[in-house]
Amino acid sequence: MKDVTCCSCASYRRHLIAAAYDYAPFGAVTASSGSAVAVNPITFSSEIDDATLGLIHYTFRPLNTLDGRWFGPDPIGDLSFREKYSQRTQVQNEHHSYLFCANSTLETIDPDGAMAQPLIDRHHPPKGKRLIVVPQNTILIVYGHHFQNPKHSRHGEGLENIWNIVASTDNDKGCAYAAVVTCMAGAVPNEIPLPGYSPIASNIELPINDLSADTDMGRELGKVKKAADKEAKEMCKRCCVKKIHVEVDSYGLSLSEYLRYPTLKSWDVPCK
Repeated sequence: MKDVTCCSCASYRRHLIAAAYDYAPFGAVTASSGSAVAVNPITFSSEIDDATLGLIHYTFRPLNTLDGRWFGPDPIGDLSFREKYSQRTQVQNEHHSYLFCANSTLETIDPDGAMAQPLIDRHHPPKGKRLIVVPQNTILIVYGHHFQNPKHSRHGEGLENIWNIVASTDNDKGCAYAAVVTCMAGAVPNEIPLPGYSPIASNIELPINDLSADTDMGRELGKVKKAADKEAKEMCKRCCVKKIHVEVDSYGLSLSEYLRYPTLKSWDVPCK
């Protein structure tokens, strides 16, 4: 944690406590003491505290500490933000885009206001969540439904169940990538995003009712396939292997959907 709980002033042979703070779970100051409280601007999360408005000013958006809500939605949904910070991922889903740390300060952190991130080991998901590990020399493409509403009858069967997508080891980064193809792609944590592919904006519908080339979903899969083939050639040079495997997995599709719609098949890209 990086909360300021105590400020001290050094003088000859002694230290004086100039300011001390206690906080509520979302950063509101519940008690303070000391002569420097009135002039010290740095408090909760070591960010600038606007006591008049009750806001903590993070890098990307201010936090209302009284109710634990951001003053604006998660910027991950903004196309220009995703292009500039393409390496970033998001843990909380769209339903939590205004909530500080997805309303779970014991399990997540948000150091700059951009998005919530796992506080616990990213390779050890909590009960009920799934960790996807991408092997070396592999590009993973996942698509399907994202049942973001916890009350949905099929909640837990789709992409919302993914805790994180990671390479098998940190040394494999650069030889393992993943792409998430869904209208809720920004809500699926992915530490190894596929270069050259930008997930579709969260406010755009992407119905999975037809994967033909002339449909929205078909065109999106065509974009990710093109990006995968291009990056696979670069991986061939970088990873010194005979082929790159592109694995395609789907989540949340019912049996009738599997039978009714064509699916994208996995393939190999040979290294020449």
